[in-house]
Amino acid sequence: MSQDSSQDFPVPNPDDSPTGPTGTQHDLSAEDSASISRAPGEWFYLQVTYTDKGKTAQGYVTQYISGAMYWDSYIIITDKPQTKFKSVDSGSWISDVSQVTYKNPPFYLCVTAQPRYWVYLSNYYTNVKWWIADGKLYNNSAPGPAGCVPQDPPFYSRQLWVCFNAGNSLTDCKAIPA
Repeated sequence: MSQDSSQDFPVPNPDDSPTGPTGTQHDLSAEDSASISRAPGEWFYLQVTYTDKGKTAQGYVTQYISGAMYWDSYIIITDKPQTKFKSVDSGSWISDVSQVTYKNPPFYLCVTAQPRYWVYLSNYYTNVKWWIADGKLYNNSAPGPAGCVPQDPPFYSRQLWVCFNAGNSLTDCKAIPA
């Protein structure tokens, strides 16, 4: 992955409607299968190490919130923990962004269809399984470990969008108890 691929790989846009994973789901090794249910039932923050503008830093995987914009379901990296996750029996991860009731289902960490593979929250696609192996974040619907793509305005400030198959690698991923 390149050091700063924001020119090579565009950020999420309205043409990338969150359609959910498509195609063949990846088979998991026995080791990966055993690590899917990290802290089942316990809330955690997802801490990552990333590189931006040649500097390495730590941050947290968080829902992008700007106020009624298309991008508000997508996932970015911030310097403070904000969005909590927990693993459920299926290996999927739900977030704490909504109050779960029969009218308001939980939001699951998901990934859009190829070729962009943006990470977002969905209350419809619930079958994406997530795990951390060797300090990297994986799922069963997108190739390779997660990365981040930086983007300056048109957004209010520089954002680091979480995706697969592009950007700067996320390393030293950890589930930190919330």
